[in-house]
Amino acid sequence: MPTTHILHISAPFVEFELRGPTHSDITSVERLSGPVTQLHVDSSTGSADVVVLGETAATDPGASKLFTGPPLFEDTTYRIRAKSKIAGQLPQLVHRDPQLLRNIDTFSDDLTSMGTINFNRQVGVSRLDVQVGHEMLRITLEIFPTKIDYATDYQTMVTDVASTVRSLALEYLRATYRTGTAYDTDDTSSLDWLTLVRNEIDTIERAIHYINTHPERTLVHEIANTPISRIRKADSAVRRAIIKGSGRGPSIPVSAVGQVRSVLPSVQNTETADTNEHRWIRLNLLLIIDRLSEIHRHLLTEVQQHQKDSNTVSVRRAKEESEVAEFLHRVNLLVDLPIFAGINKHPPPGFSSLALHNSTGYGDAYRAITALRLGLSTNGTGIDLSVMDVHELYETWCFIEVVRIILSKTGTQGDLSELLAVEESGIRIRLAHGKRSSVACEFSHINLEVTYNQRYPTLTGEQRPDIVLRIQHRTWPELVILLDAKYRLDNSQSYRQQFDCVGPPVKAINALHRYRDAIVVGPPGEQGRPVVKGAALFPMSREESKDFQGSRLQRALEHLGIGALPFLPGNTNFLEEWLDQLIQLPPEELAVPGLPHIGLQEVSRRTKLTGGG
Repeated sequence: MPTTHILHISAPFVEFELRGPTHSDITSVERLSGPVTQLHVDSSTGSADVVVLGETAATDPGASKLFTGPPLFEDTTYRIRAKSKIAGQLPQLVHRDPQLLRNIDTFSDDLTSMGTINFNRQVGVSRLDVQVGHEMLRITLEIFPTKIDYATDYQTMVTDVASTVRSLALEYLRATYRTGTAYDTDDTSSLDWLTLVRNEIDTIERAIHYINTHPERTLVHEIANTPISRIRKADSAVRRAIIKGSGRGPSIPVSAVGQVRSVLPSVQNTETADTNEHRWIRLNLLLIIDRLSEIHRHLLTEVQQHQKDSNTVSVRRAKEESEVAEFLHRVNLLVDLPIFAGINKHPPPGFSSLALHNSTGYGDAYRAITALRLGLSTNGTGIDLSVMDVHELYETWCFIEVVRIILSKTGTQGDLSELLAVEESGIRIRLAHGKRSSVACEFSHINLEVTYNQRYPTLTGEQRPDIVLRIQHRTWPELVILLDAKYRLDNSQSYRQQFDCVGPPVKAINALHRYRDAIVVGPPGEQGRPVVKGAALFPMSREESKDFQGSRLQRALEHLGIGALPFLPGNTNFLEEWLDQLIQLPPEELAVPGLPHIGLQEVSRRTKLTGGG
């Protein structure tokens, strides 16, 4: 694929270049018709000194310069080059996801950092920092999908998945992110919580450091033994001591009073930082430490287990572990600040005060800490959150949408968030595999069940199709329809010539043939092959599907029982019509997988001849 100079940024301390294919070079994104993206450029030296060549600056009087373009794309390799303008200072590229910069090299002789980056299957906004000494250039780009429409299909899939199981569409650490918001919920996951910690920890730090240097103290009244020469007012404790003759030291005469002890108990007003506001903040910091410690232990175990299993270190998991360890260290430092010294009591249950809500520093700390109790939504602004890679998003959406279609066609009512099970492992949330993510319903004396990622152990190895639809007529065994979600497309000329359209890779379709042959069920001696049909689902819009109608992929479904179907938000009709036909078929016809085997035909013919003879 040809590359061209698509971005050049000049700042007083660095030159930054980006080379790669343009939008018109990527043939599989013709449907996007030139996506418009915003490019943000921030510089520590101020926006006036930054020049972006080849782009038109929008009006933005702030410290950030806003430009139009260029769009970047998933699964595309780009070459970047940063050259320092400061003598003796190497440019350093910094990104939250260490995977993105693994192919970047630094050349000290030329004061240059360069190499390739590839966002793989990640789409959304990405922030790249270029540091030279104490100066920094921050570049915020947007990465688009190449196989689906970003503004419609992608956003719909994210919304559909997130509305089914709130945190299912989210990841913790990715090279790209999108904005979302937080809202009240009773079931925050560790992924929700940790993402909010990452967004709020700077605010918590700033607020508590301000409180530490500008604390609001309170006066406490304590009775202390005080020399009589220092007592300026006869409070209640002093009067009681004089009447009872108590106190310490020798007795001395006092005018108009008589003999009193030289040291008397008196009420002393003492200023203290041991307030309910500080107790509340300290208690919540300790709770944050407890949860961070639990997550850190889980991540550390993941890193160690991965290293043990593969004898390699997962760079991304190691970064997740180190990032959580850093959060833990930062919060521990806050608890050790002088403002919390000597505080060992908890505030009253349900404590709240005007000072905690409104005082400078206290209000910011309160709002940031209470925000950690919220859940995340993929809609809105204010919070940066990562979404699962687009191929995983597509697979998850396909299953959820197939379940919706089956429920709709059978007239079954149900809340998908209650019907589908998820597995939460530390900060990772996924649909549960197999029976735990099964949805069953009944339609016209037919039992149907949709299962996600069912595992089938076989003599030649485990088979694991994405979506399994079981159809069972009365007095009949289960017959199985398989659906495999394949985000990858083959757009080559040879593929178009073979199948008359764009579609999933040939090996994806051949995998369905393998499933049909390899998967067997039943007890020993009674085993049989339940799979009768199978389709690979691939992302293609309704408009592009004009070529699919009558293509070899569609004809293969009719003649062989194995083929492929386009499936996207707004283009579900091909799958819906096919499933309609299969559900309506009598079991005798549904059980026929496709064209009969020649050998079995011959056996049947000879049996009939023998029976007739």
